[in-house]
Amino acid sequence: MLEVCNPKEAKKVLEKNVMVGYFLPCKMVVDEQDNKTKIGMPKPTRLVEMVEDESVKDLAKDIEERLIISINNSIS
Repeated sequence: MLEVCNPKEAKKVLEKNVMVGYFLPCKMVVDEQDNKTKIGMPKPTRLVEMVEDESVKDLAKDIEERLIISINNSIS
């Protein structure tokens, strides 16, 4: 398991809603199955649904998209 954090983005999110701190840093799991490396993570957009705060949804979406790009770039 990896914990991924961008302090600048974390600060932005926490300034909007400190409860999002329960989901920081972002977690990623790297595992090998059947000789293939698999990388997964809980989606930030789904996690922030638990705090029921519209002000953090766009930030979570942006972060999620960048994490997916990073994962895809690491396996290509």
